[in-house]
Amino acid sequence: MASIEQRASDQFRVKWRAGRGAKWENCTFATEALALRAKQLVDGHGNKIKAEDVYQVVLDLPELKVVSSQADAPPATEVPTVGDWIDTFTGKKKGIQDGVLKEYRRMLDVEVKPVLGGKRLNAVTRDDVDEWVDKLIPRLKPRSIHRYHAVLHQVFALAMGKHIFDNPCTPEPGKKRKNLPAIEPFDAVFLEKAEIAVLVKNCPWQIRDMVDVALGSGMRWGELAALQKQDVSLSGKQVKIHVRRALKANGTVGKPKSKKSIRTITVSRRLGVILRRRLEAIPTPEGVVFPSPSGRIWNANNFRNQYWLRAVASAQRCGTHPPALKQTSRGVLMDPLAVSSCSCASRLHRTPRFHDLRHTHVGLLIDAGWNLYAIQIRIGHESIKTTFDVYGHLRAEGNPEELERLDELMAA
Repeated sequence: MASIEQRASDQFRVKWRAGRGAKWENCTFATEALALRAKQLVDGHGNKIKAEDVYQVVLDLPELKVVSSQADAPPATEVPTVGDWIDTFTGKKKGIQDGVLKEYRRMLDVEVKPVLGGKRLNAVTRDDVDEWVDKLIPRLKPRSIHRYHAVLHQVFALAMGKHIFDNPCTPEPGKKRKNLPAIEPFDAVFLEKAEIAVLVKNCPWQIRDMVDVALGSGMRWGELAALQKQDVSLSGKQVKIHVRRALKANGTVGKPKSKKSIRTITVSRRLGVILRRRLEAIPTPEGVVFPSPSGRIWNANNFRNQYWLRAVASAQRCGTHPPALKQTSRGVLMDPLAVSSCSCASRLHRTPRFHDLRHTHVGLLIDAGWNLYAIQIRIGHESIKTTFDVYGHLRAEGNPEELERLDELMAA
């Protein structure tokens, strides 16, 4: 008996095989009604029917032409262009936040339509997709290219079983995906106590409190940027932060990264003093706790380029061995991103991202004896596996004092 499963791309896949040990067959359709019709057809044939024959009957294709591949799809005049289908895709896509859908539209309009927009859906081949990726590689980072490719995969997935029968964003059967660039994982930076002091000291007043709270709470930058007065509870002995929203990459405010990211964080007395002081100056409950200098919610690029990177560079400069000055049209000035090259202990020698403040917070929690489950809840990881994979290596396993006993046993 065939089975139907609903896929994340809002498609319905019918799956069956003729018997134990036989090859699995499957068809994907745009609607549940078509999938049910296919299931009835497969069941009526005792599972002994090929996928191309199911497509032919269910979609009422010409009997003289069995559809088995992208090249065998209906005539090009009956199939929409990629550009038109992108508009259909963004109009039908459901179950995601408006801000995310807006970002999908931007990505597809800017990077896909100019290259593939004029082609019919059934005329796009894997080679076309590979050539499109090749054009992205010189301009975008690998992680961004993977995101663009994933969105384009969803666009073609929506057309499966209706206009096409093979997704050109998927690898050929039995082969690996070819030319997507490898993503190099970030090496987390766990700052030491002295490094924290140097960094915070060199942060300008516009971001210093935000950096302090990030180090003391483990909150993500987007969560801090979207934090409102009504999200901070001052009642009781300890100040608590309720993480309910986050600033997204496209500049909109929405729900945090996952369900587990919606959480309550208790902070230390020192951070409580910082938050109380800031809240006293905010007139409305919806007021942002850490606004930009203009009083509005931060622009991520402005925060990073004008404040964070400059603060890190300042912490990396040595008063005794400053970097060379730079000749500019305004005279001889110091490049705000210039750093020293000396080995003096008084300066910062590593280049942390803002997200590394979150890593540093977890490192401090582990040093303080927190278990990984409690840490998972505090920082809002969806899975304990993620917490263990990222931070498990920081745990001290066993009792170092018992190592001396090992020597005694080996000498016995």
